[in-house]
Amino acid sequence: MRSVNIKRFAQKVVKMMKFECNNMTYEIIEVEEDELKEIYLKSHLDCKKEEIYVYGDTDYTEHLIRISKNLNEQEKIRTLKHELCHCWMYNTANSNHSEYDEEHICEIVACSNDFINEVVESYKKDKV
Repeated sequence: MRSVNIKRFAQKVVKMMKFECNNMTYEIIEVEEDELKEIYLKSHLDCKKEEIYVYGDTDYTEHLIRISKNLNEQEKIRTLKHELCHCWMYNTANSNHSEYDEEHICEIVACSNDFINEVVESYKKDKV
């Protein structure tokens, strides 16, 4: 499942795209850097806003990936790939590991690569 439309988020028009991961529908949206920082700080109380930079965020409860709209296109794609790794790992049996060795990482990359590339290509193609 894949769809693209425009959504209002914090009074700004942002891109939105839907995709499925292990029968769960997720959305990808682009948001302002300050919004990402505020979200991050809610779960990291020991950090100060001026000391952090957040490129993206994956919210498993809301099935949402947020990417900073302040990034250039290359940074957005790299960040999206990073967040899709979180999404894929959370929605597969591999999410039970607290530490990964080289073999686990290679297996994660091998198993998730097609999924990640497919979503990224759709995201790039449907760029609003």
